[in-house]
Amino acid sequence: PADGSWRPTAALGRAVGIGAALLVASVLLRRADLVVLAAPLLIGAAVGLARRPVGPPGVRLAVPPGAVLEGDPLPVTVTVTGTDEIDVAAVVLTVPPWLRTDDGRDPPAEALHVGAGEEVDVRVPLRSLRWGRRTAGPATLHATGAYGLLRWPALTSGTALTTTWPLREGFAATDTVPRAEGLVGGHRSRRAGEGGDVAGVRPFVAGDRLRRVNWRVTGRTGVLHVTATYSDRDTEVLLCLDSRQDLGTPPDSCLDTGVRAAAA
Repeated sequence: PADGSWRPTAALGRAVGIGAALLVASVLLRRADLVVLAAPLLIGAAVGLARRPVGPPGVRLAVPPGAVLEGDPLPVTVTVTGTDEIDVAAVVLTVPPWLRTDDGRDPPAEALHVGAGEEVDVRVPLRSLRWGRRTAGPATLHATGAYGLLRWPALTSGTALTTTWPLREGFAATDTVPRAEGLVGGHRSRRAGEGGDVAGVRPFVAGDRLRRVNWRVTGRTGVLHVTATYSDRDTEVLLCLDSRQDLGTPPDSCLDTGVRAAAA
């Protein structure tokens, strides 16, 4: 937050309050042993505040670019930055359904020490268990400094969008699926252009390549002619999957089976 600052913790209140109470009691009761008990608390608080942090901490989240397949690892990196030294930086990562850690921690959390001006990366090994687009994060940072006497309000990072492709090997059908013949170009393109299918012979125009000149027709007619061809183009195939009804339990529902069948 823009108005964030290092704030005292309960530990600082206890150290100062108990230490001051012991000093007052030592004066009123005339007991020097109470001063011995109060000295460590007050000296420790003074030493901690002497090295108190001033600048704000920072946290950001990053995921690998590109998509992964179902069941593949998805390492998420949380970077913690410290303008001043941070004694304990506790990072908690929010993960959506179907993103799980290998060690079963939910939510994933990590505690670390960050030096002044350092950037420390926390790698969270996640695994994507189902196809689809999901938002990983945010990562929440709880920072304490001055030996636990000061804390910064919770900071949250941005989120990151992850994409998981369906696993084609996960689709199994009882019916026989037709296999492709491996033939490319079974249908001729209707658009003229560079290609291998002959579209005819026409007179030469400016811009035609010399290697397209048809010398037989040119020699017979006395006018320069070229061989026209159809362009080599790929056909776009769009598969529309009806997802209005989904029966079963993910990741083995009928929608999952349909998505993996379309990918196959």
